[in-house]
Amino acid sequence: MNNNKDKALIIVISLIAALLSWFYVVTERNPETTQGISDVEIEIRNENELNSGGLVVSNIDTTTVDVSIRGLRNEVININNTDINAYVDVVGYSEGSNKVPIEINLPENVELVDYNPKQVLCDFEAVINKSIDLEIDINGNEASGYYALQPDSSVNTVIVKGPRSVLNSIEKAVVFLDITQASETISKRIPINVYNDKGIELDLEINPSIAEVTVPIYPIKEVEVNIPTNGEVMEGYQVKNITVEPKTVLIAGRSEIINDINQIRCEPISIEGATENIYSPAEFIEGNYYIIESVNPRIEIEIEEILTKEITYNIDDIESINIPEEFSIDTIEIPEESITLTVEGFASIIEELTKEDLRITADLTEGNEGANNIQLQIETDVEVENYQINPEEITVNLILNEDANDNNLEEETENQ
Repeated sequence: MNNNKDKALIIVISLIAALLSWFYVVTERNPETTQGISDVEIEIRNENELNSGGLVVSNIDTTTVDVSIRGLRNEVININNTDINAYVDVVGYSEGSNKVPIEINLPENVELVDYNPKQVLCDFEAVINKSIDLEIDINGNEASGYYALQPDSSVNTVIVKGPRSVLNSIEKAVVFLDITQASETISKRIPINVYNDKGIELDLEINPSIAEVTVPIYPIKEVEVNIPTNGEVMEGYQVKNITVEPKTVLIAGRSEIINDINQIRCEPISIEGATENIYSPAEFIEGNYYIIESVNPRIEIEIEEILTKEITYNIDDIESINIPEEFSIDTIEIPEESITLTVEGFASIIEELTKEDLRITADLTEGNEGANNIQLQIETDVEVENYQINPEEITVNLILNEDANDNNLEEETENQ
């Protein structure tokens, strides 16, 4: 019985001794161990020196490396990927794709076992300058009743510096300006942005980087279009009508200027010696205003020959008007056998003119009993330039009506 107890005690003591021995080896003697560290970031060294030589690293096929290290366990277990320095030195390479070895720096007391990859593929590109026209992108609409003119910029072109392939992808250099509901001139300093053909903004060196953009915004006014003529048509002809198209046009400008403008003049059109209609474009005369409509002013000048026509009337053709109620016409006397009316006017009218288009009248408003010399007049709805009546005057004899005589006798009797 005692022997069994002694054996059990010996076993327990042996286990305790083994555990103490293992603890001593692990904690006090600290054996070597190997450990893998992943995703160590690769640093690019001497990039500024590369840039000063006119090159840049435009692409690198990998940006991290996996490292295996060996060292005392107490040293190794506390190392992570930020404690290891991996880098490539880019000095001495030329434009194109180059394989560049990766260098590894480790903390003290740690040994490099292996790393992967051993090298990276770097694309080296020349740094070039490119001149690009600056675009101005206007957003929004000005206030109603106002007009925004073309913007003006302190910068017309920019110089962009960067890798050749990047610059080759540039689509535009642009500034953005919002004029929504603006009613006065806008002037702003705006950063210049560069975009590639996919609409992605590029981070490049731009010179200049700021543009001062001005958008003149002026009130609008509608005014008449005036196309004057100069010279004289051929003798025997006359201008019948002038038509101008458009009749009005919209202009914009400073209020103190356009408030006093009621018409826009064009260069005059010559009608010297003309015998036919004239159809001609005209040119606006420039002034301190802006014509905001895309219009081409034109003038149509109707020119016709002036003709003369004689029409004969007799006494029965004379229309007596405004005869006083107490009188009647006894006789009408004319110094000639007939009345001749000579009419002058445009050929298209005179050729169609008939006797019925012209009324010869004798106005007896001021007529008295007995002989009255009355000037003949013409009444017509036809447009004539000139006319002459021969003879110009007739004699109209008026007599009292019977009713008027009776009334006069009664008045005389009463007066006696």
